[in-house]
Amino acid sequence: MRRHQQQPSSETQPTTDLGGERGSVMILTLLGLALLAILGAIASRSTITEMQISSNERRYTQTFYAAEAGWRLVAKELGERSTAPLADPDTKAVTVAPPRVAELNGIPYQYEVRETSNSFGTGSGKNFRRFGYQVDSTADNRAQIETRMHNIYKVGY
Repeated sequence: MRRHQQQPSSETQPTTDLGGERGSVMILTLLGLALLAILGAIASRSTITEMQISSNERRYTQTFYAAEAGWRLVAKELGERSTAPLADPDTKAVTVAPPRVAELNGIPYQYEVRETSNSFGTGSGKNFRRFGYQVDSTADNRAQIETRMHNIYKVGY
């Protein structure tokens, strides 16, 4: 008895003719990977730039607060005094008790106080004078704050 072998149809036979598409999937995959690598590099660079901006902003903020500490220190000292500090008659520079150069969180700051006015305090009586001061505070040679303040002190008692 002879068995009849059935010939495979063309539908089930493997096709060996790719019609010129040999390797196109690999090329498309490589192009896709290259595109993803470029996008990754751009995202990485963007992240680095954002980190640098954040670092600069933090340093600027710290420097600003150090400069602000200078004038606040002077304001505190002037507010706690019962008598007006003496000003140099030529330069109008005023010496206050705290140091003129200090440091806040490792950031150096300095301040200078000048007397800007000295007059009778209106409505305060003859034994009171109104003193005006200008405080220049600088931190790390970057941030500078100029503040003007007035205090009334009792004089001649």
